[in-house]
Amino acid sequence: MVPRLAVLVVLLLSQLATAQEVPAAEAKAETPGKAIRFEFNGLNLHGIDGGVGGKWWTSPHVALTVSLGFWNKNRSEDAVDDPQQESREFVDSAIRMSVGLEQHMRSTKNLSPYLGLFIGSGMNWREDTWTRHTDDDILRRETRTDTFSVHAGMSLGIEYFITENISLAGEHSFLFDRWSGTQESTDYETAHETDVSAFGVGFQTSGLMLSVYF
Repeated sequence: MVPRLAVLVVLLLSQLATAQEVPAAEAKAETPGKAIRFEFNGLNLHGIDGGVGGKWWTSPHVALTVSLGFWNKNRSEDAVDDPQQESREFVDSAIRMSVGLEQHMRSTKNLSPYLGLFIGSGMNWREDTWTRHTDDDILRRETRTDTFSVHAGMSLGIEYFITENISLAGEHSFLFDRWSGTQESTDYETAHETDVSAFGVGFQTSGLMLSVYF
């Protein structure tokens, strides 16, 4: 992942060093405009990870963005060699809203590398269920975690204009994430609740954005 990021940084810097102004009439995206943007964040066979948003160019090289993202992932695991047939199932869901700023470094009318900054917040839900079958009973342990998060980060991407009104962008982001909330556990019919919080730093899944300009 680090080598890919390094290559992208070198490409962006080289584009910045050689960037020249292109006449605005050569492409619609060179002039301030608006777009509806659809986001697809990686390939996940266990659920949905994407979003929808908008993009507004305030100048030929600066764009403001807003996005509403969501994901829902379901997964189950079975202990194959366990004679008591223990299994685990979890559902992970979230909704996030972000606003951002993109600085584009355009050298051709179709290709536009960019650097971005964004901030936002979201809500997350996670449910874990462990089930064990014994000779006499079925034991179940459940955990539900509800959290609210705030995040900020930076992104590196390249936007390619397929036509004057349609573009496809690839983006990789580095994220700072702070979340807090409650966790409620039911351990074999005994329930208890605790407060949880954490701070995370890391790379997000690479995403694709399809923009339709109008």
